[in-house]
Amino acid sequence: MSEVPTKKQDQFIVRFPDDMRDKIKESAEQNNRSMNAEIVVALEEWLARPSQEEVESKQLRDTAKQIMMERSVIEARLAEILSRIDEMERSRTSEKE
Repeated sequence: MSEVPTKKQDQFIVRFPDDMRDKIKESAEQNNRSMNAEIVVALEEWLARPSQEEVESKQLRDTAKQIMMERSVIEARLAEILSRIDEMERSRTSEKE
């Protein structure tokens, strides 16, 4: 948290849904923090997480990489198949001669 004296820090009044205060209090006690500190930590963690756009972008990038790897495997397998076909055709041609 910042080192600004408490009197100089911004204050913000928040209305919590039913039972949220109790959940915050319980979490604060488990973490040996004040309720205020617990809320600040929760907000800091929430603000630090990646945006939905960043998550989707990473997922798309990972999917594209996976597809490219699979494509390479397929291309290699196709090359093997074409090579075998060529061998079979050469073999058949040489048998006819």
